[in-house]
Amino acid sequence: MPSGARWIHEIKFDGYRVQLHIHNDAIKVFTRRGNDWTRRFSKVAADAYLINAGSAIIDG
Repeated sequence: MPSGARWIHEIKFDGYRVQLHIHNDAIKVFTRRGNDWTRRFSKVAADAYLINAGSAIIDG
């Protein structure tokens, strides 16, 4: 891993990287490869209804 003041690092301990897609009332959770994992991340999808946005893509 590079060192020095000009480098910052994000350590990934565990988990998955997914994108949450919100469009009107449709909410989907996708993997980096585009697989629909909405059922596997049903809690995330359900909580996304609390986000007050007509449309959004949240990466995380």
